[in-house]
Amino acid sequence: MIPAWKVKREILRFGKQFKAVVPILKGWPDRVRYDVQMRPQVIRTEGKLVLGDHVAIVLMYQPSGLLPSFLRHLDHLRDKGFNPLIVSNAPIAPSDLERLKDHAALIVQRPNFGYDFGGYREGVMTLADRGPMPSTLIIMNDSNWFPLRDNCTLIETAMADPADLYGIFYNTKHIKVNHRHVQSYFYRFGERVLHSPNFLTYWRRMPLYNDKFLVVRRGEVRLSGWFAERGFTINTLLKPEAIRDAAIQMSDDEVRRVIDMSMKSDLREAHIFAGVIARIEAGQPWREEADRVLQNSRFAYYLMNAHPALFLGRLNMPVMKKSRELVFWNQRRVVIEEGWLSQISPMLRDEVLHWDDDFVPPELSAQEVVKGQHGVISSRT
Repeated sequence: MIPAWKVKREILRFGKQFKAVVPILKGWPDRVRYDVQMRPQVIRTEGKLVLGDHVAIVLMYQPSGLLPSFLRHLDHLRDKGFNPLIVSNAPIAPSDLERLKDHAALIVQRPNFGYDFGGYREGVMTLADRGPMPSTLIIMNDSNWFPLRDNCTLIETAMADPADLYGIFYNTKHIKVNHRHVQSYFYRFGERVLHSPNFLTYWRRMPLYNDKFLVVRRGEVRLSGWFAERGFTINTLLKPEAIRDAAIQMSDDEVRRVIDMSMKSDLREAHIFAGVIARIEAGQPWREEADRVLQNSRFAYYLMNAHPALFLGRLNMPVMKKSRELVFWNQRRVVIEEGWLSQISPMLRDEVLHWDDDFVPPELSAQEVVKGQHGVISSRT
């Protein structure tokens, strides 16, 4: 006879599993609810440009008003041959809407449901409603400053690559192949995938979640695997291997800075890098050990919050995060205090410089903010 405690344990386990599954299952009825109840509320405004064979769906969320950098973002796409279709997850002020008309073919204002992927889906559905899909489609958002440099060649590189799906960074940290994914702040879809029934099938059937964690897990992570399983090819500007190789080519001082920020990005790796720091502090040879750790640790999966000596100096990244999470706040402080602003476009410098004015991450209080080793900001203990 099965002991009562085992029966109770299995019942509790099933309850926990069921509780975890319910929010996932809810994504499908929520998609139907959005299409029936919310999509009729979408407002579409024609811009002065024309939707052509190369279109860029650009998701924006700027409830406090248009940023100058966003208009530059749109103009860069237009200069590269892509007329923007803007999707806004926040209402747009009438004066800002008038300004956007000069920079876009269409402006879509939608209820803020489903985060970025809800907005991406709305853009794709709007294109589908208007006729055949273009031959090339860029999908991106305004969570990053882009382009960081005036001579940015990301679009040309993406256009020249034969892959069906192209992005900036391919995250391969998951053991399961179908969980490896192109990060969602920039996608370029080519003609073969756009003209396949699979493309619209994916977006039409995609569940909608109003939970950021589920949007990442069920949207960003699933997209790459879904298309790869159907025979479409994927490539990116950077992969973790290139990041590790670039780190090994850095000077000792640069490597110390990279390690310092990496330890703050992934606490699970801190104990590995702590051994390298201990060697440094003890005056022992450390570079060979540091290179070994860099080759075998998880730091290369966190490119977006790396030290600017790596992502700006060595890898010439075309984007930089605006997020006010502590790690990105730290990163911007280093960009400013170590002189890396000179590496980005003059048109962005003032915005980056003042982005965090009067803001301190909630993890820190104004009294606790101090400049730590290598210019990284931390809390006083």
